[in-house]
Amino acid sequence: MIFTGNLTEDPDAALQTLTTADWSAFTPERDLPPLRAALATLERTHGITDAHHHATERIRAYGALLRHPDAHLGRVLAHALSPCGRYLAVGSTAGDFPFDEIGVLQIWEVATGRCVNVIEGVPSGVGPDIDRHMIQWSADASRIAVVHHTFMVGIWEPFGDPGDWEGEPIVEVHVSDSRPHFALAPDGRRLVMWGGWDEEDRRGRIFSLDDGEEPGALLSVETLSDEILAREPLTLDWSTWSEDGERVYGYSLEGWACSIDVASGRIAWLTDTDDPLPSWSPDEKYVAYHQDDSLVIADALTGRRLATHAAHPDATLLAWGPGGRLAVVTPADGSPETDAPTGTKGSHSAVSPQKAHPNVRDLGARPGVSIVSADDRLDDDLALALRPTGWMTPDLFSWAWSPTGDRAACLTGDGPVEIWHLGEHPERRRVIDVPEDASGLLWGADDTLVIVTSDGDDVEDSEVIQGLRFVRAETGETVGAFQFRRTPSGPKPLHEDGDDLDLEISPNPVFALDEDTWAIAFEPGLVIAPPGREADLDTQLTWSVDRRYAWPTRWGTLEIFPNVTDAADHATPPLNDLAEPFRDDEPAA
Repeated sequence: MIFTGNLTEDPDAALQTLTTADWSAFTPERDLPPLRAALATLERTHGITDAHHHATERIRAYGALLRHPDAHLGRVLAHALSPCGRYLAVGSTAGDFPFDEIGVLQIWEVATGRCVNVIEGVPSGVGPDIDRHMIQWSADASRIAVVHHTFMVGIWEPFGDPGDWEGEPIVEVHVSDSRPHFALAPDGRRLVMWGGWDEEDRRGRIFSLDDGEEPGALLSVETLSDEILAREPLTLDWSTWSEDGERVYGYSLEGWACSIDVASGRIAWLTDTDDPLPSWSPDEKYVAYHQDDSLVIADALTGRRLATHAAHPDATLLAWGPGGRLAVVTPADGSPETDAPTGTKGSHSAVSPQKAHPNVRDLGARPGVSIVSADDRLDDDLALALRPTGWMTPDLFSWAWSPTGDRAACLTGDGPVEIWHLGEHPERRRVIDVPEDASGLLWGADDTLVIVTSDGDDVEDSEVIQGLRFVRAETGETVGAFQFRRTPSGPKPLHEDGDDLDLEISPNPVFALDEDTWAIAFEPGLVIAPPGREADLDTQLTWSVDRRYAWPTRWGTLEIFPNVTDAADHATPPLNDLAEPFRDDEPAA
């Protein structure tokens, strides 16, 4: 690191340390997170100090850009957490005219709950229809793949400078005229795609994203048995690559799952499945599925059965956590839940669990979550009534494992999120209030939960993601809360004679500060907002460093002006040119 010494106790010593540090060697990936954490600790004890101001001046000199969260012009349809859990991608369709040509891809830093990059220019927008896994990350988060223009997949650099390529994908793949189902390889250099009218395309094609070679068939037809060929079309509705890139596995909504060896094009195993959808463990050791009134745990490499449990007939989700434990979720069905949330330790046997212990629910009889190990054990059984998954939001679930696998978060049917510790004795650790329209949650890095809201007041709005809330799982503290596509009454501040002059700037600097107020945030740090709103601005804006790290605006000073004309007198080209049409107007906030 560029600084040594304790920055968390004495403000004067912290300032001295930062003043004498070699900032020419500053590397955001190495230095910014620990510096940010240390100054946050210092702020909790001493408030904002000269050390915060000095560090912010250095961060701005490095090249930080001011970002706001209000980037989406069209419906927000898709999201994806990066494999490391540190970043969240959110994508939207193209907006109404004059935005009907492009959509937006937005990158959030989970730990800070702030937008750190905006990629405008996604051709025709994400989707435009709702589907599963429309956004996928490479293993190292250096590339991101997005379904756009209905039947195309494009590749972007999530932390690259959109100005370098005007937001266009660095490469894109087109599959006939049908919606593609695809899986991005861990290296981000290949993808397998299912779809199209040709039978071979529907069996899967592998595209190389670097050399431009013609796509190759995934399955070797001559190796397929008559029994397998009878299942035509051999199309997977969801698929993923193994971590080593040697296998592709997934499932078909027709009721089967399989694993495919990429090198040979052979199907390693194939099995029939029932609802809910099959699930592979994060370490790729196990696959879980329902079949013939049983819950099956199988070896993901060979397909061999390892354990069989009683079926959960009303379950809608199988969710593997770290350490080889599976959550079988039977959500609430809309009827009142009569039992208080209770955690018990149990084991599966021929004896009814309800008779074995008064707090263990009858499997499948009413809402709850059963925690099943890869071996033949029922570890925990929680009588929890969780919120059902909406069919219009297929990637949002009411259960999320912690990255360590010892805890889980669940969105209950009656409102709050509950944090459970799933050790030897299950224990509810915390209850977190969330918005009424919360519809799913994610557990990211730095012990941060992302609560996603999606239920609107009408049918169209219920199809989209309405907002995001970032919450500390351990404390319940909200670190960021945002609502998409708010439209305050009154004209936008850069609207003149029917033209939105903000459209000439990328990313668009205009955003809704609240339900009633428009504001503007230019990348260099000039802001137009009503006086006295600095605290509100801090909840929405951030300095973005290398388009991947957020830095609080409250630790420095923003240039804030009440109207466009006053701001132009202090701005440099081309920002000052934007104010020319407004100079004869009465100054207004």
